[in-house]
Amino acid sequence: MLCDLDESKGLDIGTQYRTDKKAAEFASFIAKAEVAKIAEDMKDVRFISAISDGSTDSSYQEAEIVFIRHCHKGDIKVNFSLVKNIPKADADSISKVIMSGMKKFDDYAKKIVACGTDGASVMLGSKTGAVQRIREAVGRPWLIAVHCSGHKLELAFKDTIKKKINLYDKISLFLLNIYYFYRNTV
Repeated sequence: MLCDLDESKGLDIGTQYRTDKKAAEFASFIAKAEVAKIAEDMKDVRFISAISDGSTDSSYQEAEIVFIRHCHKGDIKVNFSLVKNIPKADADSISKVIMSGMKKFDDYAKKIVACGTDGASVMLGSKTGAVQRIREAVGRPWLIAVHCSGHKLELAFKDTIKKKINLYDKISLFLLNIYYFYRNTV
């Protein structure tokens, strides 16, 4: 698609850059450059936090996404670190993925101060949750576990609707239909 755009502007890009392999190669170089830029920013950073959330795709494959949040020269930055399929959505697998997302950056174990998650017991469990495993792995028993406010709001909404009136399923379906309507009309 971008090749077509370049050609429409009169550029001759040839045929060798139109393959899936070349697209993957370009993406790989761009990713390496971005990671290097973020790593350079993070050299002087004193504190970082990891933000993580899970997702299941249509084939029921569980994946975890990890972001790293830090303050660089007075600016708060949230950088994508990785998204990775996991064999099982347990605390051990999830904590390993979060750790692998942080290992890209020097001294992450000395800088991590908090982990933000969805609030599920597999994440925030006080004895064997993913955050507790990260605390133990990096030797920071005081590491703060943050329950995401967006997830808290969703749970509060669900609880309120289910207790007062049994409208949760209807409202959820209604909002989903609105989303699909607008997504398909663009």
